[in-house]
Amino acid sequence: MPDRLESLSGAVYNKLASLQTVETVTWSYIYMEHLANVSILAALLARKRGLDAELCQAAGLLHDLWLYEKGFPMTPEEHRMHGEYGSVLAREMLGENGGFSGDEIEIICRAIFNHNYKDAEHGEYDELLKDADAFAHVLKNTAYDRKYQYHGREKKVLDELGLQTD
Repeated sequence: MPDRLESLSGAVYNKLASLQTVETVTWSYIYMEHLANVSILAALLARKRGLDAELCQAAGLLHDLWLYEKGFPMTPEEHRMHGEYGSVLAREMLGENGGFSGDEIEIICRAIFNHNYKDAEHGEYDELLKDADAFAHVLKNTAYDRKYQYHGREKKVLDELGLQTD
Protein backbone atom coordinates (compact mmCIF):
# COMPACT_ATOMS: atom_id res chain seq x y z
CA MET A 1 0.00 0.00 0.00
CA PRO A 2 1.47 3.39 -0.95
CA ASP A 3 2.18 5.85 1.82
CA ARG A 4 0.05 8.94 2.08
CA LEU A 5 2.52 11.25 0.33
CA GLU A 6 2.79 8.82 -2.59
CA SER A 7 -0.99 8.71 -2.79
CA LEU A 8 -1.26 12.49 -2.64
CA SER A 9 1.51 12.96 -5.24
CA GLY A 10 -0.30 10.59 -7.59
CA ALA A 11 -3.55 12.51 -7.14
CA VAL A 12 -1.81 15.83 -7.86
CA TYR A 13 -0.14 14.36 -10.94
CA ASN A 14 -3.47 12.97 -12.17
CA LYS A 15 -5.18 16.32 -11.60
CA LEU A 16 -2.51 18.11 -13.64
CA ALA A 17 -2.57 15.43 -16.35
CA SER A 18 -6.34 15.83 -16.67
CA LEU A 19 -5.84 19.51 -17.50
CA GLN A 20 -3.50 18.78 -20.40
CA THR A 21 -4.17 19.77 -23.94
CA VAL A 22 -1.64 19.89 -26.75
CA GLU A 23 -0.88 23.49 -25.73
CA THR A 24 -0.54 22.81 -22.00
CA VAL A 25 1.63 19.69 -21.83
CA THR A 26 4.79 21.76 -21.25
CA TRP A 27 3.05 23.96 -18.67
CA SER A 28 1.74 20.93 -16.84
CA TYR A 29 5.32 19.67 -16.50
CA ILE A 30 6.46 23.09 -15.25
CA TYR A 31 3.62 23.19 -12.73
CA MET A 32 4.47 19.73 -11.37
CA GLU A 33 8.12 20.71 -11.20
CA HIS A 34 7.30 23.78 -9.08
CA LEU A 35 5.01 21.83 -6.75
CA ALA A 36 7.65 19.10 -6.33
CA ASN A 37 10.43 21.64 -5.74
CA VAL A 38 8.43 23.46 -3.06
CA SER A 39 7.53 20.13 -1.48
CA ILE A 40 11.18 19.05 -1.27
CA LEU A 41 12.37 22.41 0.03
CA ALA A 42 9.54 22.39 2.59
CA ALA A 43 10.69 18.96 3.85
CA LEU A 44 14.27 20.21 4.15
CA LEU A 45 13.23 23.33 6.07
CA ALA A 46 10.88 21.29 8.26
CA ARG A 47 13.71 19.03 9.34
CA LYS A 48 15.87 22.08 10.04
CA ARG A 49 13.10 23.77 12.05
CA GLY A 50 11.86 20.68 13.89
CA LEU A 51 8.44 20.60 12.20
CA ASP A 52 6.57 17.67 10.65
CA ALA A 53 8.23 17.18 7.27
CA GLU A 54 5.37 15.11 5.86
CA LEU A 55 2.80 17.85 6.54
CA CYS A 56 5.12 20.44 5.01
CA GLN A 57 5.67 18.28 1.94
CA ALA A 58 1.92 17.86 1.50
CA ALA A 59 1.41 21.62 1.73
CA GLY A 60 4.13 22.14 -0.87
CA LEU A 61 2.52 19.63 -3.23
CA LEU A 62 -0.87 21.34 -3.04
CA HIS A 63 -0.11 25.03 -2.53
CA ASP A 64 -0.61 26.24 -6.15
CA LEU A 65 -2.81 23.46 -7.50
CA TRP A 66 -5.93 25.66 -7.65
CA LEU A 67 -3.97 28.28 -9.59
CA TYR A 68 -3.00 25.68 -12.19
CA GLU A 69 -6.45 24.14 -12.33
CA LYS A 70 -8.03 27.58 -12.83
CA GLY A 71 -5.63 28.35 -15.65
CA PHE A 72 -4.33 31.54 -17.14
CA PRO A 73 -5.04 34.30 -17.76
CA MET A 74 -6.67 35.20 -14.47
CA THR A 75 -7.58 38.45 -12.83
CA PRO A 76 -5.23 40.09 -10.31
CA GLU A 77 -7.90 39.41 -7.66
CA GLU A 78 -7.96 35.69 -8.51
CA HIS A 79 -4.18 35.53 -8.31
CA ARG A 80 -4.15 37.41 -5.01
CA MET A 81 -6.76 35.03 -3.60
CA HIS A 82 -5.29 31.78 -4.93
CA GLY A 83 -4.16 30.69 -1.48
CA GLU A 84 -7.66 30.97 -0.10
CA TYR A 85 -9.20 29.18 -3.07
CA GLY A 86 -6.38 26.65 -3.03
CA SER A 87 -7.01 25.76 0.60
CA VAL A 88 -10.54 24.64 -0.35
CA LEU A 89 -9.21 22.40 -3.14
CA ALA A 90 -6.46 21.11 -0.83
CA ARG A 91 -9.02 20.14 1.81
CA GLU A 92 -10.91 18.16 -0.83
CA MET A 93 -7.76 16.47 -2.15
CA LEU A 94 -6.54 15.59 1.35
CA GLY A 95 -9.91 14.17 2.28
CA GLU A 96 -9.91 11.92 -0.78
CA ASN A 97 -6.21 10.96 -0.95
CA GLY A 98 -3.83 10.48 1.83
CA GLY A 99 -5.27 9.52 5.19
CA PHE A 100 -4.43 12.77 6.96
CA SER A 101 -6.21 13.53 10.23
CA GLY A 102 -8.51 16.51 10.68
CA ASP A 103 -5.84 18.38 12.67
CA GLU A 104 -3.20 17.67 10.01
CA ILE A 105 -5.55 18.86 7.26
CA GLU A 106 -6.11 22.10 9.19
CA ILE A 107 -2.35 22.75 9.45
CA ILE A 108 -1.80 22.07 5.74
CA CYS A 109 -4.80 24.09 4.57
CA ARG A 110 -3.99 27.06 6.81
CA ALA A 111 -0.45 27.16 5.38
CA ILE A 112 -1.85 27.08 1.83
CA PHE A 113 -4.46 29.73 2.68
CA ASN A 114 -1.71 32.12 3.88
CA HIS A 115 1.17 31.25 1.54
CA ASN A 116 0.79 34.15 -0.87
CA TYR A 117 0.87 36.76 1.92
CA LYS A 118 4.65 36.82 1.99
CA ASP A 119 4.73 40.23 3.70
CA ALA A 120 2.70 39.08 6.74
CA GLU A 121 3.55 36.71 9.59
CA HIS A 122 1.45 33.68 10.46
CA GLY A 123 2.05 30.32 12.17
CA GLU A 124 5.24 28.32 11.86
CA TYR A 125 3.91 25.96 9.16
CA ASP A 126 2.51 28.91 7.20
CA GLU A 127 5.87 30.69 7.36
CA LEU A 128 7.72 27.57 6.29
CA LEU A 129 5.54 27.18 3.18
CA LYS A 130 6.01 30.86 2.29
CA ASP A 131 9.78 30.47 2.66
CA ALA A 132 9.93 27.26 0.60
CA ASP A 133 7.77 28.80 -2.15
CA ALA A 134 9.85 32.00 -2.32
CA PHE A 135 13.10 30.05 -2.28
CA ALA A 136 11.93 27.71 -5.05
CA HIS A 137 11.02 30.69 -7.24
CA VAL A 138 14.34 32.42 -6.61
CA LEU A 139 16.30 29.22 -7.34
CA LYS A 140 14.43 28.88 -10.64
CA ASN A 141 15.36 32.52 -11.38
CA THR A 142 12.98 33.16 -14.26
CA ALA A 143 11.88 36.61 -15.40
CA TYR A 144 8.38 35.69 -14.20
CA ASP A 145 9.66 35.00 -10.73
CA ARG A 146 11.80 38.15 -10.51
CA LYS A 147 8.73 40.40 -10.76
CA TYR A 148 7.40 39.24 -7.37
CA GLN A 149 8.39 40.58 -3.98
CA TYR A 150 9.49 37.90 -1.53
CA HIS A 151 10.23 40.36 1.29
CA GLY A 152 13.70 38.95 1.97
CA ARG A 153 12.47 35.41 2.55
CA GLU A 154 14.93 33.94 0.05
CA LYS A 155 17.88 35.60 1.82
CA LYS A 156 16.61 34.39 5.20
CA VAL A 157 16.50 30.80 3.89
CA LEU A 158 20.00 31.07 2.42
CA ASP A 159 21.29 32.27 5.81
CA GLU A 160 19.35 29.55 7.65
CA LEU A 161 20.94 26.89 5.44
CA GLY A 162 24.39 28.42 5.75
CA LEU A 163 24.59 29.28 2.05
CA GLN A 164 26.10 32.40 0.55
CA THR A 165 24.00 35.11 -1.05
CA ASP A 166 24.98 36.71 -4.34
